[in-house]
Amino acid sequence: MLGIKFVVIKLIFMSKSVQNLYTFRRNYTKLVYFLKEELYYENV
Repeated sequence: MLGIKFVVIKLIFMSKSVQNLYTFRRNYTKLVYFLKEELYYENV
């Protein structure tokens, strides 16, 4: 999970424009939701 956090920080710094940042946030939210689903099903 720390690796993911590092990648996220790197991507945020790479984002030059606000529009890219909004798109990135939306995609990141989907990614987090997907990871939560995966972990949930693995635990069940």
